[in-house]
Amino acid sequence: MNTLVAFLFLGVLSFVSGEAAVRGRIALNDIIPDLSLISHNTRVVLNGGQYVGYVKDDGSFSIPNVPDGIHILDVQSTDYTFDKIRVDVGGNRVTASITQLGMNYARVGPQVRHPLELPARAKTDYFMPRESFNIMGLFANPMLLMTGVSMLMFLGMPYLMKNIDPETLKEMQEKQSQQPKVEMPDVAGSLANWMSGAGSSTTAGSKPKKG
Repeated sequence: MNTLVAFLFLGVLSFVSGEAAVRGRIALNDIIPDLSLISHNTRVVLNGGQYVGYVKDDGSFSIPNVPDGIHILDVQSTDYTFDKIRVDVGGNRVTASITQLGMNYARVGPQVRHPLELPARAKTDYFMPRESFNIMGLFANPMLLMTGVSMLMFLGMPYLMKNIDPETLKEMQEKQSQQPKVEMPDVAGSLANWMSGAGSSTTAGSKPKKG
């Protein structure tokens, strides 16, 4: 009799305190055709790990003592990707809906039943395939384009010069000869003269005086 009263008291206390259990299971589909494919460290968390429930061998899970409020449920798996679920707890009533990152709490996504049925959406792939050789990508290289244009000008200039009218060619040569020539400074000669002058002054400065 005392045991029955204690259970009734705990039930009433749980109802008044507004705590509920979030339950569900991993649903089989083409991505997970067998529960043995689920890793043993797969777990279901609320609010990034505030409340945790581990997936059992039969695919079921349970998170007890979830307080009233809005919670985000996520299946943490290293092999598969699952939908994020918004869980609204009020008393002993649990409602759930599919949500996404960045969705406003005022918006509610498609409703799902509780206990939850969570199928995998994709298999997680951590490796990106190596990019194959793309010949069109070479033409997008600015250096290659500049080199190609220069080669075309170098190869095509003799043919252009042959097709130019002789009088026009002569006029161009005369204009080119009339242009003042810009002489480049002899940097090497100037540096050599400066070094030789510095060496001479050093030698003259270190010459001993006669007593």
